[in-house]
Amino acid sequence: FWTPVRPTAIWGDAATFVPWEIYQASGDTTILAAQWESAHTWVDLVCERAGADRIWDGDFQLGDWLDPAAPPEDPLRAMTDPALVATAFFAESARIVSSWAQVRGGRVAMRASTQHCTKNPFGFPPPFRPRRRF
Repeated sequence: FWTPVRPTAIWGDAATFVPWEIYQASGDTTILAAQWESAHTWVDLVCERAGADRIWDGDFQLGDWLDPAAPPEDPLRAMTDPALVATAFFAESARIVSSWAQVRGGRVAMRASTQHCTKNPFGFPPPFRPRRRF
């Protein structure tokens, strides 16, 4: 089931979240330098998989535990759209990598697709927005 290895939201986002949180707690930029390659490679991979609309919906995703109504005996019946969860975590990873690059003083190289995803911030794309105003 787990072969081949597939990119999965939240698990893969640890490449950005964990070093960033360590930096936030400690102020030590060493972790950012050491983990830069894995962090921006992760965001680049998801940028490619999500495509121009930046909705990450083409891969199998976990995240059923984010739905409190998911049946414990059948968590894959969760009602939360896996693409919504994946896209939300992708957006946050892109934001983190953009902030990370600024902390490192622009002394980092990013692929063009990563630059696109980090320089053009995005919120929830139209498919996930409510049809009426609150």
